[in-house]
Amino acid sequence: MGLEEAAARERLLAGVERTQAKPLEPPFPSAEKEVERQQPAFPGALPRHWNVPSRNPHFTGRQDILDGVRANLAGGKATALTQTAAIHGLGGVGKTQLAIEYAYRFKADYDLVWWLRAEDRSSLAPDYGALARQLELPERDVAVQEKVVQAVRRWLESRGRWLLVFDNAEEPQVVQDFLPRSDTGHVLVTSRNPAWGATAVPIVLDLWPRDESIGFLSARAGETDDAAARRLADMLGDLPLALEQAAAYCEQTGTTLADYADLLERGYSAELRREPRDLEQTVAAVWEVSFAKVEAESPAGAALLKLCAHLAPDDIPLQLIRDGAGHLPPPLDAAAANPVALNESVAALRR
Repeated sequence: MGLEEAAARERLLAGVERTQAKPLEPPFPSAEKEVERQQPAFPGALPRHWNVPSRNPHFTGRQDILDGVRANLAGGKATALTQTAAIHGLGGVGKTQLAIEYAYRFKADYDLVWWLRAEDRSSLAPDYGALARQLELPERDVAVQEKVVQAVRRWLESRGRWLLVFDNAEEPQVVQDFLPRSDTGHVLVTSRNPAWGATAVPIVLDLWPRDESIGFLSARAGETDDAAARRLADMLGDLPLALEQAAAYCEQTGTTLADYADLLERGYSAELRREPRDLEQTVAAVWEVSFAKVEAESPAGAALLKLCAHLAPDDIPLQLIRDGAGHLPPPLDAAAANPVALNESVAALRR
């Protein structure tokens, strides 16, 4: 223990007395040729094939979710990480961070872990091409993307100990053609869309429990003021990305959690939202992407969202919308009068 790989190997072999004779010929010559022999990975080392983003040093909680993912994957089932908050089209609950944490925690179980941007085929196909080059497949430079994808799938289907992470998949149809047809490895999907039942086992990723929110804020900001952390967690609704954004602002500016909460109460949320180092990962930016998608997919869904923004945040009865069909602005009025159209509007918001 505590040695580098070369020193550990030398000490281990020095302490082992080898007395059993080895056969001159392999007992199963054909199998000997077919099996790809690889040296086991040294504990703590990354798999040979690896492109996972950097680990989040501030990752907090989620042990029950990680255990659930592990149980499903160990049972040979593809697994999709979704979130109950995605019903409202909101991001920031930490799906990607959880998938990254899973990859790092269980890296010793895999020889290949490959991260794939799954927003659409235009990003997914090139990432498969990068995997083909990493594996040095003969088809890696073929111009036809479908042939490259098929070659990678064949390689995966004939081997085990691999994990594919399809991050931020919008629809099951986007990843369907890229999934290996065997259960020799593991597949993990992150998505805002909750409808993965036909492709993978959905695991709901919810907001942080209040005690985890308080623990994260206190540790991230280096404070012991649990009352201020509780107050801020309540104001931000226990949304992990919002809490990270607040903690990052406090870290960068020396602001206390109590002062940050005061700024929010005084109406400075617009000025505070752009402070984190990665501007694409602010709560506002994540929500704006969701709103834009709803408006593109369903104008009636966007109108429904704007209407609901003026109501209480939970348990809004759809019957209230249906009964008000004659009093709503277009295009929501037409959708409210048509049950199928209203269902489609709601479906757009759930995605």
